[in-house]
Amino acid sequence: MVLETEDAYADMRQNAVIYDFSNYQKDHPCMVNKKVVGKFKDESASLPIAELVGIRLKIYSILKASGEEKKKTKGVQMAVVKNDLRHVLYKQCLNERIEMKHKQVVIRSRGHQMVVYEQNKTGICPMDTKKWIAQDGIT
Repeated sequence: MVLETEDAYADMRQNAVIYDFSNYQKDHPCMVNKKVVGKFKDESASLPIAELVGIRLKIYSILKASGEEKKKTKGVQMAVVKNDLRHVLYKQCLNERIEMKHKQVVIRSRGHQMVVYEQNKTGICPMDTKKWIAQDGIT
């Protein structure tokens, strides 16, 4: 999907009641409200986004125009997301419909005994059990 507009921030200012601009610079023209629950938030804090790969809810990768990556993967340790996952892996998972597993080390307490074990956990998976996706992978 490609979105085209003359000025995205002008469009956002017109609908400012539905956005949370709390992470913007103080001098930014859109900075009108503070952290509000239930509003849309600009994940890149007014910096241009080059590409977004949204696999499922809470599993996405944003590639900013500066080349910086912002990755989110629910249920996977932050160290694994930071060190092992890359934006291209999110794209590969989405386009080729493959499931990617990642190893993570977990420290737990079981019966007042500290246990360290290694999990092989599904990190990125395009299968969404809450929605039906057609053969084209889009609808």
